Amino acid sequence: MTNPHENSAAPRAPSDPWGVLRMAGRVPLLALHALVSLPVTLVVVSQGYNKEGARRRWAESAMGWWSGTMLRIFGFRIEVRGEPATEPVFILANHMSWADIELIHSQLAAGFVAKAEIARWPLIGFMAKVGGTVFHQRGHHGSQAQVTGALASRLRSGRSVAIFPEGRTGPGRPVLPFHGRMLQAAVETNTPIQPVAITFLRDGRFTPEIAFGANESFGASLVRLLRQRTTVARIHFLDSRSPDLGRSELARWARAQVAQVVEHDDPL
Repeated sequence: MTNPHENSAAPRAPSDPWGVLRMAGRVPLLALHALVSLPVTLVVVSQGYNKEGARRRWAESAMGWWSGTMLRIFGFRIEVRGEPATEPVFILANHMSWADIELIHSQLAAGFVAKAEIARWPLIGFMAKVGGTVFHQRGHHGSQAQVTGALASRLRSGRSVAIFPEGRTGPGRPVLPFHGRMLQAAVETNTPIQPVAITFLRDGRFTPEIAFGANESFGASLVRLLRQRTTVARIHFLDSRSPDLGRSELARWARAQVAQVVEHDDPL
């Protein structure tokens, strides 16, 4: 399936003769992760994700382990800046790739809002369903109301939720405007807002090559990233605030916090 709503293609690196060898080494690991680790993870998650106490913590840890391992198989090295909130929060993050979902899940159990097409993606879509993702049909006003209601219900039950308020993926820089419609759930439940900035770096420099290309399918992205060199996947948990502004103002505030990090996260 393609991504017709995504931004223009991000720049691509020159052809890498070692890419085929990397993919040859990673494909067996990916198959093992899908055929062995996934069923075990699903059993643990299904037995505890909607429970409380130790069973829920085990389920959340299992999902975090599965997501983190998935990224490492693809050559990502995870780095964390800041701390995810310990209380339920409403996360607003920038969006470049399917890897963003796995990166957040590797650190924090959160129910996502995602476009309906993701439900059909192999592996990622299945884990998204198990992890409580709310799927949103773009352009459908009834779906918008249902999503807001589902988010509010999860927040009231003591669970964090996460959205990508840019509404589509892009090359990362600049960070696109944040839309505030779904923040109504945070306002209704008085849930703190936590901006999360995601950056990908190679050789100490920000790389847009992780992003989907124009009309690139999920499968094509998987193949391309199986060939990639080691890439740092850096997630920044920024300071949270109470929903003490209107939705549009909160969205602009969160976008400014995220953009400040994403557009300057080059240590060299």
